[in-house]
Order: sequence, then structure tokens, then C-alpha cells
Amino acid sequence: MRTGLSLLLLWSTRLIGSDAMLIRSNPSYVSVWRPMTANSEHSRLTLRHDLNEDPAYVKVEGRTDTGFIFPAFGSSQQDDDTGTLYGGVVFVYNLTHIDIFVSHINNNNRKRNWTAIYTGDESKWSGPKYLNRRYESIAVQAKVWRSRDLPPPTWSNTTRVTNQGCVNEILMHSLNRYPDLIVVQIRKGHTLSQGQVESLIAVADGWGEKDFELLIRDGFLTVTAWDLKEFRRNERVVIKHLKDVEADNFQIMANLASYNLINIQLHVLDGANRGFRFDGVGSVMNEAEPYGGLVYGYNDSMVAIWVPHLGNGIIEESKVAVFMLGKSWGSGFNKQMTNNVDIVIKVMDMLVPTCLLEVGSLKTRRLESSNHDKYNDSTLKFSVGDQITLTCKTGLYSSEQNVTMACAHRNNGSWDRHLPEECYKLCPDIDPTTLNTEIMQNDNTTRPGRTVLYACSPRYRHVSGDLIRRCRKDGSWSGTAPVCEECKCPCSLVGSVPIKSNETEKLKQRIRELRSSLSVQKNMTAKARRQKVCASDPRPSARMLGIVFCVGVLTNIMKIS
Repeated sequence: MRTGLSLLLLWSTRLIGSDAMLIRSNPSYVSVWRPMTANSEHSRLTLRHDLNEDPAYVKVEGRTDTGFIFPAFGSSQQDDDTGTLYGGVVFVYNLTHIDIFVSHINNNNRKRNWTAIYTGDESKWSGPKYLNRRYESIAVQAKVWRSRDLPPPTWSNTTRVTNQGCVNEILMHSLNRYPDLIVVQIRKGHTLSQGQVESLIAVADGWGEKDFELLIRDGFLTVTAWDLKEFRRNERVVIKHLKDVEADNFQIMANLASYNLINIQLHVLDGANRGFRFDGVGSVMNEAEPYGGLVYGYNDSMVAIWVPHLGNGIIEESKVAVFMLGKSWGSGFNKQMTNNVDIVIKVMDMLVPTCLLEVGSLKTRRLESSNHDKYNDSTLKFSVGDQITLTCKTGLYSSEQNVTMACAHRNNGSWDRHLPEECYKLCPDIDPTTLNTEIMQNDNTTRPGRTVLYACSPRYRHVSGDLIRRCRKDGSWSGTAPVCEECKCPCSLVGSVPIKSNETEKLKQRIRELRSSLSVQKNMTAKARRQKVCASDPRPSARMLGIVFCVGVLTNIMKIS
């Protein structure tokens, strides 16, 4: 029984010859390598990633005892009804789990060798001769990237696929170059599958457990593409024609293990699909004629390739090809079989724009955000689109008590504003009545850095304390309150060295200074001021003296006349 709907997406393009920090894109979840065995109680494995969000990208791989690693599928293409040999690792996932399956008997009357990874019958598939073709027991590993772990996508499209429907259209992604990363997700309710751009979800009748069935015939298909020209480093591209790969015994020497993004694809050179690229797969699931495909595995030094056996005289060449589109795929859309293909290996380190926040900058502020990760012991990292609020801790104040910041896309990740100033404690108000002093300067604030300048009142002198005091960050004033004492003599002379009796010249100089400072201005004495002002005198003697004086004056005037 073969079930499920299938679709094929074709990709083509025209080839065209900080407080910011780009860091290596790392998955939020990486499992340990876990054992799985075909047709056993270990044919199904459930892993908890517990991210509580839909993963943006999931990568599951199987590793054989030879050390070669093979990619997993997002759906099965075969069941155990036909009695033919098949293999592969299939996975689906949701908000919290990843379910992984390898082949398992469902029909008891079918006898065969069960495999977890199968690189094809030697009479039907060509590949490295020294490697085994069947692996019953393997180890698997899963990696999960959240959207925040990846660069911003360049393009995305969602299509509804209905029961008995068929999607066979070209989606224009407008990148003007081959996407560096394509993720195709098929959603039905809370279940997602991620295939090699080729199928809806079918995991049943020969996978995982006896009588297990997961068939999804309709759902939402989301295709997301990334142009990583600004978000990559250490890129390496190897392009070889199929004939060159065959001449090299189907081995391409390349170290892929250290990169976080690996693409191995067929590039079609002629026919209806000229210029399109198709992902390679990790196992042979179907070798019933007509068939085709590119199967690959890699280790830290080479890539091993398996393709349909060409020109062996056993299989008609018209029924097999490295690239085959037809049969149950696409309802005849762009139907083609060809061996005129290149094999393209592209590896790189994918980078993600990040905004960083030093933990030390949070000494006086509280971070209100759940979306952050630890970059190192002293730094937090945030993804583009993250928004945070920095609030002064209890008892601290600032002109910007609550500050909201966002990690923006510009400059490959940067905060949309500068970090706010530190929050601080307020100093107590200064007592304006400090004894025998005057405040000469006061900016009337109680924030750190405020300065108060004192001076002693007239006829008082400074004997202790501080005439300049500053508000410190801990909310205290520097120094101590000033103390001023009354001067018993001119304040300027306090502390002068006394003159000895034998120091005649110094004594004379001091006398001159004293005379200068104590000299009397005769026109400013009380007697002089009274002489300038006419004032009445109520005494009788004064009045009689005035009458006599006046009569005398008149007598004299008359006598003179």
C-alpha cells in the first residue's frame, strides 16, 4: 500500500556574477547521538526539545559504524507491501518533540533484510565499492534552530494543499541567485514535517512501529528561502559533472563536518528543468523502475556519492537516470529523465546578526525580557526584532526611569538607541542653615555629581570640614559639613607670625600697615558730619544765643549803612 500526497518544488535563478555582531548560527537544541535499529523496539525514537515554539529549521542525521553521516527525510516514499528492500531515517516534529523513524515490519508474511540506511543494490546503484550498502543499526542526532537562531529570511510563501490536490507550480522567489538555504515545512495541526522539497507527510505501514500510521493528505506548505551573502563566512563551493564524479570513484574530497550549513544538490543542465537544483537524499527508498536520485553521505574528509547504475546492460537506460521527475510526481509537470547533471557541494558557516548587552550594564537596572540567550559569562545576546525594557531597580532613580530598546536589522544587528545612563540613589537635601556658613553655589538637584560650594560668613574663618561637597553614586555627600569660627581679630591676620622686639624693620612695616588700615578720614567723623547738617537745638540758651547773634548782626548792618 502506498499512501500520501506528494509534491515537487523546483528552484531556478538567473546567475549573477557595530554594536553589531555577526556570530555563528548555532541550534538551540542538539541531541546526543542515540542508537536506532531497523525492525526492533528501537525503530522509533522521540526526543524532547522543549522549545515550546515551532522550530524554524530541523536537521536530523544518521551515522553509520563507518563514520559516514546521512541526512534524514521529511517523509517516507515506501512501505513494506512490495517486499523490496528500502531504508532511510524519517522525522516529524512539533512545539516540543521530534519523532524519528526507521523501517519496521508491518506485514508478517514479508521476509527481507531490514535496513536503517540503504545505498542501493549494487546491480542498480553505483558508488564507492569499499563501503557497505546496508546498515541495520545506526546512531541518530537531531538539531533544532528557532527563528531567532537564523538570519532574517529573504523570502517566504505559504500555500494550502487540499486532499487529492496537487501543487505543481513554480514559485518566484525573486532572490536573483540560488538560495543558500531552503526550508520546506508541511503543517497539519501541530505536526510539522521537513522534507527534501518533495513530499507531504506519510509515515505508515512499515515505519517505526507495527501498525503505526501517520498520513497527512492536506495542510499548509510553507517555503522559506535565505540569501546569506551578508551572513556567511568560510564558504566553499565544489561543482563537478557526473562523469568527473564517476572517474573519481564517486568520491569528492571535502571536509564538511566543521560547517553548520551543508548543501549537496543536483544541477540539471538540459531539458525542461534546465537550471534547477534538487537536493540530494540520505538513503534509497525506492528502486522500482523508473527511478533516479542522488544519495550521499559524508565524513570529515570526503563525500561519498551513489547514483543509479548507468549502462550496465541489465536495466534499460530509458528507465533510470540520475535525475528523474515523473511517475507519481507532479502529474506530468516538467517530466524529465537525464544524466546530464552537475553535482554541487556548497558549505559555509551561517551567521546570525545579534545585539549584545553587557551584564555589567545591568548593575542598577532590571532587565524585562524573556527572549535572550547567554553569549558568554559576561554578555547576553539578543536577536533582530527582540525588544527589551530596562527599569531602574527599587530605590534608584534616573531621568529615564524606564527605557525600551529594540534590536534592529540595520548594520547586521544593532540597538535602536544608546544604552541609558546608570540609575542612582538620591542624596539627602543639603541643610541651608549650616552654622556660620553661606552656600555660594547649588544646582538644586540631589543626583550624583551635584556640587555644593560653601563660604564662611563675614568675620568667620574655616577651621574644619569641606567647603566643597559632591553627591556620590551611593547617595551620600562627600566630605563633612564645614565648621567656621568667629575671628577675635581681623580674620586676615589670624595665624600671622608675631614680630619679635628686635625685628625693628618688620615692626615699622607692620605699623605702617596698621596705620594704613586704621587711618581716620577726618571728613567722615561724627563731628564733621554734624557741621554739614543744620539741626534744631531745643535748649533755651541756644535760642537766646541766636537772638543776641541776630540783633548784633542787624546793628552792625545799620551802623555800616
